[in-house]
Amino acid sequence: MTVQSSTDHRAAPTSATDPEAADLEVDPEVVESLRSLSDEETPDFFRNLVEEFRHHAELRLAELRHAAAAGDAELIYRSAHSLRGSAGNLGARSLSSTLAELQDLGRSGRLLGAGELLERAVGSYQRAIDILARYGS
Repeated sequence: MTVQSSTDHRAAPTSATDPEAADLEVDPEVVESLRSLSDEETPDFFRNLVEEFRHHAELRLAELRHAAAAGDAELIYRSAHSLRGSAGNLGARSLSSTLAELQDLGRSGRLLGAGELLERAVGSYQRAIDILARYGS
């Protein structure tokens, strides 16, 4: 299942058009460190890692949508926490930062603004996965 956003992301930064903006989305040092783990025996290591992240992220984003609709603060906290860790491990800076805010909302039990943060997280995810996929190609 792909999470869709109602926000228009056509103007999202890409490493080809705006390397500085792309570096704000994804930490190139983290990516290069992970890419360096590929070798003759595991040439697709990074590409597989990105695909695993994509799968995990889409599940967690779907959980977050459900939790926001249901007003389930605990599920928002747990899902945001899980996805934040994965995003941070891949260097997805903007996504990790937005998820930290969602995690804090879930922890507090006050969900005012959770929908807007979730849409921001979806946009950050879409930009990050595009950038990570380019690194993996």
